[in-house]
Amino acid sequence: MILRFNFIFFILLIFAFYFAQGIQAQTLRVIPQQPLPSESVTIIYDATQGNAALKDFDGTVYFHTGIITDASRDEKDWKFATGDWGKADKKMAMTAVGDNLYQATFVPNDFYSIPEGIKTLQMAFVFRNEDGSKVGKSAKNTDFYLPFKGFVAVEKKAPTYLFNNKIYKGFTQKEGCVFVETSEGMIAFRPFTDSIIEVSWHPQKFEDFYPSHAVILKPAVIEPVVSETPSMLIFDLKGIQVLIQKNPFTISYLTNGQAFLKEEKGFFKRSDATGMRFKLEVGEKLYGSGGRASGLNLRGQMLGLYNRPDYNYEFGANNLNYMIPTLLSSENYMLFVDNPSKGWFDADSKGDGVLEFAAESGPMRYFLITGQNPAAILKQYASLTGKQPMLPRWAYGNLQSRMAYRTQAETEAIVDSMIAKDFPIDAIILDFYWFGDSILGHLGRLDWWKPSWPEPEKMIQKFKSKGVRTITISEPYIIDSLANWREADALGILVTDSIGNSYVDQQFYFGPGSLIDIFKPEAQDWLWKQYRKQFDIGVEGLWGDLGEPESHPADIHHVWGKANEVHNI
Repeated sequence: MILRFNFIFFILLIFAFYFAQGIQAQTLRVIPQQPLPSESVTIIYDATQGNAALKDFDGTVYFHTGIITDASRDEKDWKFATGDWGKADKKMAMTAVGDNLYQATFVPNDFYSIPEGIKTLQMAFVFRNEDGSKVGKSAKNTDFYLPFKGFVAVEKKAPTYLFNNKIYKGFTQKEGCVFVETSEGMIAFRPFTDSIIEVSWHPQKFEDFYPSHAVILKPAVIEPVVSETPSMLIFDLKGIQVLIQKNPFTISYLTNGQAFLKEEKGFFKRSDATGMRFKLEVGEKLYGSGGRASGLNLRGQMLGLYNRPDYNYEFGANNLNYMIPTLLSSENYMLFVDNPSKGWFDADSKGDGVLEFAAESGPMRYFLITGQNPAAILKQYASLTGKQPMLPRWAYGNLQSRMAYRTQAETEAIVDSMIAKDFPIDAIILDFYWFGDSILGHLGRLDWWKPSWPEPEKMIQKFKSKGVRTITISEPYIIDSLANWREADALGILVTDSIGNSYVDQQFYFGPGSLIDIFKPEAQDWLWKQYRKQFDIGVEGLWGDLGEPESHPADIHHVWGKANEVHNI
């Protein structure tokens, strides 16, 4: 009996040892596991794990946190974010318990100030030193997530194609355009120049070419040379030749008789999206598509096409602020997909040699641009979509900024100090404290917070006399407690819900508020009047912030369509 007891005790001891080791090896854990938002939780962070940025750190460790809700776009879309980044925020200070372990205890509902009726899924965390120069994340430099009770990760199902092959039925030619009829609708080819061609798919029937928010160039009337054989349809432009194989139906593009791009499936409709697929050449490189920190050659990556910020991003982040649905190829062509909907490029992420564009909605239409080199291609792209006006000369100088100057006295002292010490300064940028005394509750006030800025006009003129311009921040949101919100609501210039009422985003970081529907001309007029007041007292520039737009729930309605349909315009 004693021997049996000792054996069982030995086994339990070993189990307990390895269980404890497993717990220790976890970078972040919570007690109790999968808690309710209404109960007290203790989080324990092991600084030796993950990216180990705070290992053996001799100082206070802070946590920065938010909630993933059912309204979050994905795991990076924190709601109710809590913590004053870069500051010694007492609320976020963790208790050191030894051996590189830190802990904090709180009740989520109270700590995050979560309103009733919000469906919470997970808590998200990163950890930092006081100034944020050291940030503790996972081994892959991603945020940490702790699920609430009942959270079940959505299992992605493999999408299915709604048709496999297109059957060629014939073609017509009109005013320089070629229209190819297939079993899955019409494919229209419209030349804009000898080396720019628009290709659009009209699944039901062709009524007209899709309107564009990006293209300003008018298509030239160019008559391509068209020839047909029993197996092929060919038409030539000076810079692009289009070859259509009838069976199986495939489109290829050539320059000087040399193929540079060929369809894989071409236009497709799938259970998850609609889009287009092409075959890439061996060794072909792909560049562009907007702000990313994932290398120059993007081949091999999945590239989101959804404008959004990525705070405290690391190397490898591939979705930063503004996306452009363009790819420049080492084969000397550019693909520009003119579709503003939420979508993605799959730039051969599976290693199968396929480039895919897909989107939730929107027109299925792309432009191909060819040229002898990237400079020639980019020049044509600028002609197609427009050229940025030149800024005034001072705007290319040193624009002094930080997050954020809080008072007129502080700002004047900074400017005077820089000039006295002979630092170049051409403009001063004023962040969100120019219209309020807190990051919360003031967005959309669009007027000076006089307790902190008693004489803004005098300050601006003083700066200008010293060669320093003033730039103020502006966001396209209005907090619902402000007078400007009530005015905007009465004017009908805010985004709406499905029944036409002004949509208040209850999970917006800066406080419950509404997005201005900037697509409405009357909204543009109202906003310009607010800016005009500041220009009249000497403000010479605007810093547009949160314009992705940062918080854009999918159930918002604009005058031009639902949120995901117009988000990337």
